[in-house]
Amino acid sequence: MATMAELRTGVRKSFPELNEIKNAELRDKVVEAWAFALSQTEYTSVDEIRASGGPTTPPMKKGTQTDHIRGVTRVALAMADGPRRGLALLDAPDLAKPLARYHLYHAARADLLHREGRIAEAHEAYAIALACCPNSVERAFLEKRLREIQ
Repeated sequence: MATMAELRTGVRKSFPELNEIKNAELRDKVVEAWAFALSQTEYTSVDEIRASGGPTTPPMKKGTQTDHIRGVTRVALAMADGPRRGLALLDAPDLAKPLARYHLYHAARADLLHREGRIAEAHEAYAIALACCPNSVERAFLEKRLREIQ
């Protein structure tokens, strides 16, 4: 079993985006929360967690749970810093490549592109999200969003 210090080190390694949190106290609390969560499981690293949204959902076809969480983190940063910053973070090759077939990645990009007024690119990103989407509920939402921006 890993020590809390080892878990904290692993969290920082898995999530370089933590360095984007300017407030050191908040950054340390985020690291601590992830380390504590890991300490309550059989996992010693976020990288060991099954690549899916939950125990009953199908695994991602490409990428890891860490890739997914890093993408969510970048979307959160985009919400805080604006769509242009978010697109720069999402389009970084270290994230774009492993999540290329993940519908929520493309849906997030589409939303940010729409907010930037880049309608044609948003339309394309929503179309890619639809092509990758595995379930009818999310497909209906994406189809609605696509109609709204036309």
